[in-house]
Amino acid sequence: MLIQFTDKSGDDGRILGFAGTIEGKQGFGADLVQMIAVERIYLTSGDNPIPASAGTCIMNWARLQRTSGRLTSILCGRRGQAEGSDIRAMAVLQAQ
Repeated sequence: MLIQFTDKSGDDGRILGFAGTIEGKQGFGADLVQMIAVERIYLTSGDNPIPASAGTCIMNWARLQRTSGRLTSILCGRRGQAEGSDIRAMAVLQAQ
């Protein structure tokens, strides 16, 4: 799964992406709280991913997706190494 965040009010088109696998045997939206084991970080659209060493995305749902559930919040954070630099990425989205 790939989750991308962008600054809607920004004019530079920056994107922060987290890619990985939903933990456990549940499908997308099958539980009220889901964890994604993030394996890669994307700092720009179409860029080469940065392999990640530790971190998670946590998705919270109002109800199960199959019963008209909607995403209420998501928190993603991860560390990685790129060109000798330590990269730490974090994004939070709270639905209104």
